[in-house]
Amino acid sequence: MGISAYKPWVILMTDGAPNDNWEQASLELRSLGEKGEIQYIGLEIGEFASHSTMCRILPPHPGPLKLKGLRFKEFFRWLTDSLRSVSSSAVSDQENVTFGSYRSWGSLP
Repeated sequence: MGISAYKPWVILMTDGAPNDNWEQASLELRSLGEKGEIQYIGLEIGEFASHSTMCRILPPHPGPLKLKGLRFKEFFRWLTDSLRSVSSSAVSDQENVTFGSYRSWGSLP
């Protein structure tokens, strides 16, 4: 008998491109996301964020989002509300939690 648990969340924010050995870590992150073992959010910040690299690191759905300007406050408010929804749901209902719209702070690249 296992113990029910919530999925860990990984938030990957970047304003550029990696400059070290990131490929192996990205393969592991992508694999965990594709298996549904983690919930992740990819967030590109500014004009120099490498969208192609983010797409290599993260599974395709939902894919990375682009932060509108410097709307960190709106992003973290959304994140807090989303985590509150998850934590107040039953573990078995975690897949059915609906998150609020990201449109106040982010957009699709």
